[in-house]
Amino acid sequence: MMDDGPSGLITDEFLLTLIRNHTGDRSWDNNPWAAISIRNGLLTVTQTPGVQREIEALLARLQF
Repeated sequence: MMDDGPSGLITDEFLLTLIRNHTGDRSWDNNPWAAISIRNGLLTVTQTPGVQREIEALLARLQF
């Protein structure tokens, strides 16, 4: 049996895509100041307060 590494782990890229796809509607593309990144395990978001709240709620639902 081949071990492909730990299962159930979410990659940084997957988490960023998940957040972009489930928050902010089109504001990620339409707002030139909107930005999101993960560096050294730290999620950094530049977005409107409303989208910040959406992200917080999404992460709470995912238990992050």
